[in-house]
Amino acid sequence: MISNFKKASLVGLVAFSALVSANSSYQAPLVKESLLLDIALADNIIIVGERGHILTGTTQQNLIQVSVPTKTTLTAVTLFGTNAWAVGHDASILHSSDAGKTWQLQLSMPELDRPFLDVLFMNDKVGVAVGAYGLFYRTVDGGITWQKEMYASVLPQDDIDYLDSIKDDPAFYEEELSFILPHFNRLSYAKGKLYMAGEAGLLALSGVLGTFRPLKT
Repeated sequence: MISNFKKASLVGLVAFSALVSANSSYQAPLVKESLLLDIALADNIIIVGERGHILTGTTQQNLIQVSVPTKTTLTAVTLFGTNAWAVGHDASILHSSDAGKTWQLQLSMPELDRPFLDVLFMNDKVGVAVGAYGLFYRTVDGGITWQKEMYASVLPQDDIDYLDSIKDDPAFYEEELSFILPHFNRLSYAKGKLYMAGEAGLLALSGVLGTFRPLKT
């Protein structure tokens, strides 16, 4: 007979296994035929896509799916040395310190109901993740912590004037700004400048840690 202690231990193990499985990406037999949304290339290849799928390998022929602690769709991935970051829905950010072989969740905010759409690191410490409705988070410690930033400076002057008129109510100001801001879709870094492209033809420029200003197109 199984003792009550052993029964309790087995029940706990099963519950823990179910929890891990519920929060892990599905190991799909036909993963290479699923929706894959972004790729990072260096000495290693990392590809991300729907349902938390991440493929990695040194060539296209030896790509394998790795275990990931999320089932949410991943939209973008970046590599800096052996460090990799992937972002996606549920405002999720994942990190790998071994070029994509293993992954840990650094940030997840499903309550926002907004996806990150791109991620970029200027060095192994300073990085930015951007997404829908002005979603913008920055790290200066390699992703140990991520700080929210909001940039009214990229908006048309009429919107800036309206926001200035409600600054006396900080909570209402932030709520309005979060709905007015456009989607931030793509990041690029060159010669010490960070570029951001977004909805409605937005193109903005910033220093590594500076404030964004829109570029005229």
